Amino acid sequence: MNSPLDATIPFNVPGSVPNTNRTGSWHRMSLFDSTRGEIGLIASVFKLLGTPTETTWPEFNALPAASGLIFNPMPPKPLRPLLPNLIPGENPTTLAEDPDWIQDRENVVELIQGLVRYPPRSRTSASDLLRHSYFHQGSPIILPPGYIDADCERPPQVESNSLAAFISQLIATSNDEDSNPLE
Repeated sequence: MNSPLDATIPFNVPGSVPNTNRTGSWHRMSLFDSTRGEIGLIASVFKLLGTPTETTWPEFNALPAASGLIFNPMPPKPLRPLLPNLIPGENPTTLAEDPDWIQDRENVVELIQGLVRYPPRSRTSASDLLRHSYFHQGSPIILPPGYIDADCERPPQVESNSLAAFISQLIATSNDEDSNPLE
């Protein structure tokens, strides 16, 4: 029986997945643990990325609650060992047979590292993620024609803090080319 503290809900292994034990269930733990509240979540982030320093995140000490928390200094850990089976069908015995396997795996690690780095402004943007080589290998990702070239180059400028204003701005940006994504 699953406890309410499980990070993800297990699901049955699909019958279409080859070479898999179908008697169990799949589930993965998240990189960061929020089961112990916000402080526990922050501690799990620091455990992986290292405790912020003036070098890794100069603005950290200016955050409102940063001075109220003291964490033991921790060095960053490599991300790759925490991400087993990144590529579908990833199997260490196939390494010698498929040289692209290593490159694919490293592309995924690079992609994830771009999402979880200090400081937040240095993280990979959504438009840059869509241009990442991972999304251009094998079967192409399905996007509307011109999506990356047109829409990602000009993010909507929001002048208000309301969600309604943001959505209106987003729809207006999409309607610039006489197309309504909601139809």
